[in-house]
Amino acid sequence: MVGWPYFLWCVFFSLAADLPSLIFLSDHELSSEEWNRRFAVNILLTVVILMPLGYSRMWSGGAGGVMFFFTILAVNFGVRAVGFGLDAHTANQLNEQLRKRKLEQKKGGAQ
Repeated sequence: MVGWPYFLWCVFFSLAADLPSLIFLSDHELSSEEWNRRFAVNILLTVVILMPLGYSRMWSGGAGGVMFFFTILAVNFGVRAVGFGLDAHTANQLNEQLRKRKLEQKKGGAQ
């Protein structure tokens, strides 16, 4: 049976997994090069933080470590892919609204 100690460990593990995302905080818009560099550092920090935390509770042995490592990478890339898809959808909606507004302004100005 899963008790409070395991639940609290899962909460701590989840917060630790999110901690490297703070590297994306910036007071300016990131260039593609900056974003790629921070993405690489984010992956490295995530692996460095989660591999020791997961040892003995989530993996043990060489094969388990390799599987856990690739699981971390898959989740990291999956989350980024979903975020990119949502951002692209939002951008398409905004662009469509801007296009409609420009058409309305052209029609209003031509009359």
